[in-house]
Amino acid sequence: EILALLRTMKCLWPDSVHLNRGNHETMNANIAYGFAAECIHKYCNEMMQLCQWLFEALPLVHIVSSKVAAAHSVPGHPVDKIMVVHGGLPRRDKILLEDLAEVFRFQQIPTKPGTAEAELLFDLLWSDPLESRGHSSGARGQWTWQFG
Repeated sequence: EILALLRTMKCLWPDSVHLNRGNHETMNANIAYGFAAECIHKYCNEMMQLCQWLFEALPLVHIVSSKVAAAHSVPGHPVDKIMVVHGGLPRRDKILLEDLAEVFRFQQIPTKPGTAEAELLFDLLWSDPLESRGHSSGARGQWTWQFG
């Protein structure tokens, strides 16, 4: 029901409602946390498959316009764009927005990233903020990443 409400809001206000893919929009998480069973019980298996397709179709990143970004700038540090992502920054340097746009998102999130693209997908959805500047291995598992 919540997913239907969000999709309706997106259709009614396409320029105001923005949905990002998160790290729990996977079939494994849907099974583990009960969404798949509830969806199949209330509706049918095909509805669950449609939901999973929708999750995989969600954008990984949104770029907020300069007008909105400027309103949230810190004095002395102007910002012209803000990147909105569920997780955070990738571990590799010099990643461009074009690199993010090329990531194939119609896939399950890897549990152990084995390619550069898989690592980028994983980091966008699973990396966490760090209190201090710099970066380190994450606290939520061997492949997670923290940035600050």
